[in-house]
Amino acid sequence: MSSQNYSQTYGKTYLEYKELCENGAKNFLERNEASIIKLHKNVFDNMLIKKVFEDNIEYWEMLFFVYKSWIELNEIWCGIQIFGLLYDKFRWRIVDHTFCIVFGAVVKCNLGIYFSFICTMLVMYSFHMSIFSQFIELPSSMIIGQLELNAIRYGIWKSTTSSLWDYFDTKIMDMYAPGKHRPFDRSEKLSHYDWIIGDDVRHMWNLFERVVWCVKRNFKVRLIENIFIKTIKLNKEKRNSEINH
Repeated sequence: MSSQNYSQTYGKTYLEYKELCENGAKNFLERNEASIIKLHKNVFDNMLIKKVFEDNIEYWEMLFFVYKSWIELNEIWCGIQIFGLLYDKFRWRIVDHTFCIVFGAVVKCNLGIYFSFICTMLVMYSFHMSIFSQFIELPSSMIIGQLELNAIRYGIWKSTTSSLWDYFDTKIMDMYAPGKHRPFDRSEKLSHYDWIIGDDVRHMWNLFERVVWCVKRNFKVRLIENIFIKTIKLNKEKRNSEINH
């Protein structure tokens, strides 16, 4: 398969993931619209919430900002390590042939490489956009919805993790299936395989789990901030303007 076909295939898959995430979010909001409105009224009409958050809204904004930045830095670090493992450790080139020692066909390694690179670039853009927006007013053309970016990253990471695990499981079961080798040979081959890349493979799956956790947590924090903190701030500004007039 040529590089042009690679880019067409992965570009199409990326757009499908993006559309799937957006449609899922819209369907969720449509199904739960009444519950969200009821929750909104119960929360923001609560006097305790007003006293605790409105008087310290700047503190809570800074707290959310620091927490989001910490999560995104962790996501960037995990994404970079996943990209490096797939590109440097698991893709082996011998003379003029490249193969993937973990997933079999090199195209399967390339899937993880391309999508981990895309997600890492997206979270780096999101991180820097959050930082610079604290100090300068960004042009409208540079501002992208943070929740949309989170949903896209979550869809890509989740689908990539699931696909690569299926490739890995299929390869191991095919190469080292019980009955395919003599018991002693099978045990020796598995031990040799684990000695070569076992630690790196386990580290990679831990990174995949961690990066998915980071994206999910980031999405929840931003959702709470958009619904809760920003609404409290707007209500406070509205009441202050009414008092001044």
